[in-house]
Amino acid sequence: MSEWKLPIFDRGENEAIFSLYGARFHLLDENQDFQLIAPTEDHPKTVWFNVMVPDIKETYMKALDLGCKEIQPITEMHEFGIENAIFLDPFGYVWMLHQVYKEVSFEERVKYFEENKGKKQ
Repeated sequence: MSEWKLPIFDRGENEAIFSLYGARFHLLDENQDFQLIAPTEDHPKTVWFNVMVPDIKETYMKALDLGCKEIQPITEMHEFGIENAIFLDPFGYVWMLHQVYKEVSFEERVKYFEENKGKKQ
């Protein structure tokens, strides 16, 4: 499922390299000399990682067990054929997990949005 490496160098020179379900991630340590400012719990950055997983319940529970904080619990979006969940990791990064259980075309999603625009869910 995942592989990771975490070298320990001086502050600003570290990187985390890991793979999740075939996607490779390379995160750099904060280095203010290069304007690489790390997120904090109070100030997460406006980017998040969206990862498709084969078992969202197992993956989400592992994340919470490792100290991640829930933002959105596992939520089924039946009309889109997915479940998703969002959490904040201990380093201030936001992650969204997706599990697809039914393919829904772009046209079907647009139709759903047009038919339900302004309706309370």
